[in-house]
Amino acid sequence: MGDTKWLPSALFVLAAAILGAGALYYFSQNQSAPSGKPVSGVTPTVAPLATETTGRPDDGRADARASQLRTELDQVRGELEVKKRREAEMEKRIAWLEGEIEKLRGQLRVGDLAKSERVSRILAALDKIKKEGLASMLDPAAIAQLSSDLREMGPQGLGPLLDLLATGDPNAKILAAKLLEDLGDPRAVPALTEAARSDDIRVASMASHALAFLKSPEAQSTLLELSEGSKHEGVRLNSIYGLCALGDTRGFERALAYVQDPGSKGEYIGALAPGIFAMTNPQSWGVGRVLADRFGTHEVLGPLAISYLRGLGTPDAMNLLQTWSTDSTRSQALRDAALAALSS
Repeated sequence: MGDTKWLPSALFVLAAAILGAGALYYFSQNQSAPSGKPVSGVTPTVAPLATETTGRPDDGRADARASQLRTELDQVRGELEVKKRREAEMEKRIAWLEGEIEKLRGQLRVGDLAKSERVSRILAALDKIKKEGLASMLDPAAIAQLSSDLREMGPQGLGPLLDLLATGDPNAKILAAKLLEDLGDPRAVPALTEAARSDDIRVASMASHALAFLKSPEAQSTLLELSEGSKHEGVRLNSIYGLCALGDTRGFERALAYVQDPGSKGEYIGALAPGIFAMTNPQSWGVGRVLADRFGTHEVLGPLAISYLRGLGTPDAMNLLQTWSTDSTRSQALRDAALAALSS
């Protein structure tokens, strides 16, 4: 066996080494690593960060977003409420419109019935005239009813009258011309022109009267022709008046020549006077002055002459009124009327 003197020393060193290693392990498990690099192979323990007492760091952004969403929700609710009110109003409007439409439908049904009855009356009256002549319509009420029905028919009443005007019965033609005048449709001008050229003075006079009182530019060329070319004096005079009513200078010139012609019939001149006295066209002054001088003291035409002078209102017309207001050869009523016209 070898030398064993060294054994106690060796055991001491080994024990010290073991104790040192144990101490180092214990120390590394129970103490924080010093500043600097940690010990290799050992995970240091790190203390947690301190938290805020008011909540997580993104709580403020969440509150702002929630507030924005609540605002948008309130806005949508408001818009929905407005839409509901609008829809309710529209439903009421639709109900009202449907009611009005139904009323109109009822009126149209009534109107169609009235129109049908009116057409039946017109056709019956015209057929009666064709068969029995104008004598069957001598009742003024019957003629007035027929005229009213035709006016209510408007343009649709033209056809039956044109048919009546084309018959061979002079009396039917006369009535048709009168009714066409009342109807006032310028489309009747060609048919009335043909009737105004008739050899029958009654037919021609009534047709030319209708042309004149239509006061339609479409009739102007016909009136110009008839005012000189007709063989009937009444037709010529009606045509002259028609030209004056249209403001045609040639009409006033021919009217003045007619009233100044000693050969003109007095009753025709008297018939022209009311038409001229109804005008306010300054071009009418020439013939109007002659007629005023001629009929100014007439108990019927005199007041019309006074009204004409006042309506014309020119210095010459007002001077003539002034003279009449103090003219002792006139009736007191006419003088008073002239004075009243001056002060109006």
